[in-house]
Amino acid sequence: MKNIEDDNAQSLRDFNKNASSGLFAYYRNLDTAFTKETDPKNSLITSKAISLCEKWIQRRCTDVIGGRDVLQKRSISDDCFEILLRTLIFASRADGKIDKDEHNSIISVLKKFAKEEDMYGIVDTMLTEDLDVRKISSKILFKEEAVDAYFIAAMILQGDNFMERHFLELFAATLEITPSLQKKIEIDALKFVNSSQF
Repeated sequence: MKNIEDDNAQSLRDFNKNASSGLFAYYRNLDTAFTKETDPKNSLITSKAISLCEKWIQRRCTDVIGGRDVLQKRSISDDCFEILLRTLIFASRADGKIDKDEHNSIISVLKKFAKEEDMYGIVDTMLTEDLDVRKISSKILFKEEAVDAYFIAAMILQGDNFMERHFLELFAATLEITPSLQKKIEIDALKFVNSSQF
């Protein structure tokens, strides 16, 4: 009886895998198509975004659960990863398109934090849903996370056009970031992105 149950469970997993998002399959193809030439500027942004997410996870594990419960740690990691992934995707979509370097950044983050089977449909949804920044702010627990999330968006977007500027203004307001702090974060993000000679 157990073998039949195991076979059924495996069949369901195989079905889910075979019926996975076409867009996620597209991301797997992009991995080989685009990441052969890694843009140093994009790598810098991605590395910084990942380190900020790791900081959120560490803080939450310390402050929220005292670093003890493994299941809670996984839940915390998933929540922080969702904040990061949604911030990257929403900011990348703000100007109406996702370019090669933005694709690479998303792929790098997926490789770092996600198991492929956990991502079916999630990336698909984030790529097609309305850019409702409340879906990001609702997951944030600490002011520092709000500042970091805005910093990530500001690294990606320089506010060069009205769509980018609109997204940044809306994101800052939703994260309850004051205009003066918003300006400081944007200046710091620009300095960071331009900190190395590419």
